[in-house]
Amino acid sequence: MPDENIAEFAGQVAGTVRGRQVRGAVTVRLGERGLAMVLDAGELRLPYGRLDGWSMDGDEISLAVSGGDSIALRVTAGPAAFVGSLEAHACVLPELTRGLRTLGSSRANADAAQRTLFAPLLAARRRAMRITDPRGRMQGLDAGLLRRELASAV
Repeated sequence: MPDENIAEFAGQVAGTVRGRQVRGAVTVRLGERGLAMVLDAGELRLPYGRLDGWSMDGDEISLAVSGGDSIALRVTAGPAAFVGSLEAHACVLPELTRGLRTLGSSRANADAAQRTLFAPLLAARRRAMRITDPRGRMQGLDAGLLRRELASAV
């Protein structure tokens, strides 16, 4: 990880990760499963699951790393481009409907009741996949909305 280099940003970094000080010129490579910070002292890899969040204040991007660590990053090519790329790759919607297969018969033998029950769940997943920003995706899977759609279907 990162297994494929999706995006690359150069800049400056300062912070601590797992007790290790990171400071200086950095190349940050975003991959499918995480990011890698390449420094003179070596490479530091972080799976997206270890990031608790991030924020942008002017040119500075603050990355919150699980365990209480944090990293301040300034990228040369623009912080908005970095944050946009990070959101697009770190907040990917996982496969949510695969588990539905275990709740009933196979699709080939699906009865009307099963189709009725699963229709709102599948529609919510399709709705969420059409939305590109992570917050919008979460709103597409809103529990209250799903509850109302399921109640209406049943």
